[in-house]
Amino acid sequence: MAVALVAGLAAGCAETGESTLAARRMPADTDAAPGHFVHCSGHSCRQTRQLGFTADEWAQITAPLREPVPTAPAERAALAQVVALFETAVAPKAGTGADIGGTFPGMWRPGQLDCVDESWNTGTLLRLLAGDGLLRWHAPGPPAQRGLAAGGWPHVTATVVESRGGGRYAVDSWFEDNGRPAHIVSLDAWITGWKPPPQIADR
Repeated sequence: MAVALVAGLAAGCAETGESTLAARRMPADTDAAPGHFVHCSGHSCRQTRQLGFTADEWAQITAPLREPVPTAPAERAALAQVVALFETAVAPKAGTGADIGGTFPGMWRPGQLDCVDESWNTGTLLRLLAGDGLLRWHAPGPPAQRGLAAGGWPHVTATVVESRGGGRYAVDSWFEDNGRPAHIVSLDAWITGWKPPPQIADR
């Protein structure tokens, strides 16, 4: 498996005392497949595990995308559900079932993920879906980051790009507990500080 270092991501969602370049420790899993992929945890990808799904597990995770989706918005809605199913299936393998939305409420608890971990794992899922031909209206995009200029802690997210028109969207699972659907919103809105409803965003 080829592993390289990925630069330019912010780790401030978890570690306010570290440089925003702390996320460079994230590996680039260029050989990822449903049966073998790298999973990040431990805040800013300090811990990595080689995980994999059986064919039946992968079929269950991807079921919302195996039905024909007629539009790009419909695919984004299905993708949000697939992120939840992915996290649920990963949890017993990686010990992340107790992950709490946000970082600070559960910081350094076993199984807690920060936004770097979340963005890496969601990005891995997006690459797996694309490789399996399950993204018809979108393609995986590069990770995106926002910083203090957006009115909050530095934050990073996975993204997708519409195949027609090039619209860019954040695929952000960090705000939610393990196994909850991801938030998929315009990347322009996300960059300028988008948050979910207050009862979640205030965590």
